[in-house]
Amino acid sequence: RAAAKAAEDAPPSSRCAPGWHAYGAGERPARLQLDLSTVKLQAVEVSGDYNIWFGRYSGERGYARSAPAATRCHLDTDAGLTIADHTESNAPLCLHFAHGACGYGKNCNFRHRAPLEADESSGETRVDIFGRERHATFRDDMGGVGSWQRDQRTLYIGRVCVTGAEAEVHATVWNHFSEWGEIEYCRVLMTKGCAFVSYRLRCAAEFAKEAMADQALEKDEQLNLRWASEDPNPRAKTERLRLSAKLLLDAMRARGHAPPDGGAEPYAHGYADEADEQDAKRARGEDGSVVALPAKPRTRAEAEAEAAELAAAAAEEVEAEAALAAA
Repeated sequence: RAAAKAAEDAPPSSRCAPGWHAYGAGERPARLQLDLSTVKLQAVEVSGDYNIWFGRYSGERGYARSAPAATRCHLDTDAGLTIADHTESNAPLCLHFAHGACGYGKNCNFRHRAPLEADESSGETRVDIFGRERHATFRDDMGGVGSWQRDQRTLYIGRVCVTGAEAEVHATVWNHFSEWGEIEYCRVLMTKGCAFVSYRLRCAAEFAKEAMADQALEKDEQLNLRWASEDPNPRAKTERLRLSAKLLLDAMRARGHAPPDGGAEPYAHGYADEADEQDAKRARGEDGSVVALPAKPRTRAEAEAEAAELAAAAAEEVEAEAALAAA
């Protein structure tokens, strides 16, 4: 109570992160999302140990469909100052706040705001934005907290209601998911009823995955959110390498261990696999086997130049073998 009273009476701290200022929160205290006095708590009857990997008790059905979300977070009305903004500068975000069901409001020991770029750079890679430990690998169903070995920023969104025009569905997905952070890529697959959303920050993707789990868009659907599998496209792989290398260089420059800005950025000349992209792509034959796509047509000059290079290489190899035999 003393800490809550001090947080309420104290002036806005200089350590308070300005993540929710963009949503018109000002210096207000965080709103109480859920009244705990009206919620009946009941222990779950189980007969086994709790598996932190799959998030359930032993013996429970692994693929049972969860209930639709009863609450939802609204940053424009729910975000605000908590005790953590005045007492602990590195406190993680509140998981219940992301679900729209935090019953502590301004007295919460975790932050009630949107994720920031500062959270991306200052946080540890082994924990997520909510302070939960990440694993070495992803779960088989691509759910859960995720892996610390890959900078995952793309979400798979299943059970999307695709009735209507594609542009309308795309705008609906974009409007609902852009509340949690800056979106770099959004694609809707109308034939499969799913979508893919890629955020600029990993922490924003982690927050959106929890905030939109089992939620509905404009219809009565119940969204199924998972981490997206790795894109096998060569251009996408090279883009991920470029972003990872850029983040590493920025961190090294901040500590004075790398050349200042203005040097050559990784893959600044283009995609490293651009020349081999055609060979990397594959197609499916009639029997389902993987076959290589036809090579790109070449000009007569290119063919003659390649033949000359092969002949020169063969001549050098013959000379090397003769010199070895003479020795």
